[in-house]
Amino acid sequence: MENSFAQSDGCSAATVVGITANCSTPTAGTTTGATQTIPGCVGNADDDVWYQFTATSAGIQITVAPSAGMDPVVQLLSGNCSTLAALVCLDATLTGQSEILNYSSLTIGQVYRIRVYDYFAGSGSGNFTICLTPPHHHQLIIYVAPQPV
Repeated sequence: MENSFAQSDGCSAATVVGITANCSTPTAGTTTGATQTIPGCVGNADDDVWYQFTATSAGIQITVAPSAGMDPVVQLLSGNCSTLAALVCLDATLTGQSEILNYSSLTIGQVYRIRVYDYFAGSGSGNFTICLTPPHHHQLIIYVAPQPV
């Protein structure tokens, strides 16, 4: 049976993920059946899967939305697979909650790698979606009402 998930169990064959304007068509992934490539930055990385993208701007937002039984860890790395340098390790939420990683020091044209795994031993439910978007800049507008003199 062929699965419809897009990911690689190792760094060298990391699946390319495009950067889109929004997360309307995220890429489906799973950690089910994956094995550890390198030790985890937090938790147990016994089911890590890999993605890669080429930076088109200095900033990126990576959103990993898990199924109810998965506690995702998201790691952003630079360099080639034999000399990886960890840039960010994110595990800010709990099981079933999305991780949203924002990073603003990319080099345009450089390839970066993303590693996703379930925090706990085993893969949990394992299923998630991943999407890459430009960073969202929120504009705060403050209105100050004129005071009577």
